[in-house]
Amino acid sequence: MSASHQPEPDRLEAATDQAIAACGGDARQAVTALIVANEFLSNIARFGEEVERSRGLQKRLAYARSWYAYQDQEGQWRFGPSKFVGYDRMTAEGYIETAEDRDGRRTEAQLQQWFTAVDPESELGTQLSSALYGFLASYGKAPSTKMRINVPNDVHEKHFGATASDPHDILVATLIAAAKTLPPSHLEKLRANLFGRG
Repeated sequence: MSASHQPEPDRLEAATDQAIAACGGDARQAVTALIVANEFLSNIARFGEEVERSRGLQKRLAYARSWYAYQDQEGQWRFGPSKFVGYDRMTAEGYIETAEDRDGRRTEAQLQQWFTAVDPESELGTQLSSALYGFLASYGKAPSTKMRINVPNDVHEKHFGATASDPHDILVATLIAAAKTLPPSHLEKLRANLFGRG
């Protein structure tokens, strides 16, 4: 029997085994990862609801560069910017008040564990770009010329195949993002310790 025709319990069992294996055999870590990933998808859905009712949020749409997307049950792409998706219980008001102060690089480093950027020249990239243009056009906006769109890792893998994921890459990305927020004196301390000058 092919994987695409597996009965629902078998498919879920296989997906469960995959999730646990991806977390080094740690079932608790797999559940935690699933909960976090689900929260990010819920944040994307909430962004759609918030932007419908908030003129202030609509005015900021063109400023977002890094977008996160998933496909809902009707096959429609839903979008949210990183500074909204990466924060728990974000609202339109909270986003508007804090967007300038939040460091998108730190948010990106966290989200990279669950999402992967899509090549804009690919078929999926073209589809996503068209959907994002349509979404923003409904509010009289166009995306930034520097936009990039990210999808959940499983969606990316389905379209492009598995990519080798080195957990050290995630750690390095997180460290770089954190280092960029340090004042110069602390950044120099970090450099000194990393390169044995401390």
